[in-house]
Amino acid sequence: MRTWTGVACLAAAAAARAELVDRVAVSIGTSVITESELLENIRVTAFLNGRRADFGEESRRGAGDRLIDQAIIEREMGLGQYPAVDAAQVEAALGAVRTQRFGGADERLREALREHGVTEDAVRALLARQLTMLRFIDLRFRPSIQVTADEVSAYYREEFVPRWRERQTQLPPDEAEVAETLRRTLVEQRVNQALDRWLSQSRLQLDIRLREPVFRGRR
Repeated sequence: MRTWTGVACLAAAAAARAELVDRVAVSIGTSVITESELLENIRVTAFLNGRRADFGEESRRGAGDRLIDQAIIEREMGLGQYPAVDAAQVEAALGAVRTQRFGGADERLREALREHGVTEDAVRALLARQLTMLRFIDLRFRPSIQVTADEVSAYYREEFVPRWRERQTQLPPDEAEVAETLRRTLVEQRVNQALDRWLSQSRLQLDIRLREPVFRGRR
């Protein structure tokens, strides 16, 4: 029969193991990102990209950066009361994954989930965060981006035509044929640049600390 001391020792050992399994990977002020969140992000991202999960240092740091950016954006959305995405949008995104990657077959989807060690709910959670980030970007940055006709013409001459000639033997299309596509490209570039600047500034204002052993896969 176990003594209370023995039970207490077992409980302490179990708690110690749990602490090791779910260490803090990143602290952002008083908030934390745990190692289990980091690893799940790697697994779900690999699932969505149709790749094998990589738990090496570079992959861990990439996941850490994604989770930090998401945390900063979610914090800003909470302060600004931005609207969240609804469940129907998340299900539509999951349905698109099921159709595009698995031909609409639930069994193929479930098999891939098992192979990657993730659940549908984990995939839904990541899709929800991605959709939320896209909504934030659209509302926060896109309205302020303006691209003039002169800028489109300059991009056509200086970027589009030289790249076309590097890859194609036929003459490039006239500017008028591709002007709208080029305008959208410039808008996307500037939205991304504005987002990167904002995230960089936000990181400087927050106390962000990485626990290096977690990212190096060490105890």
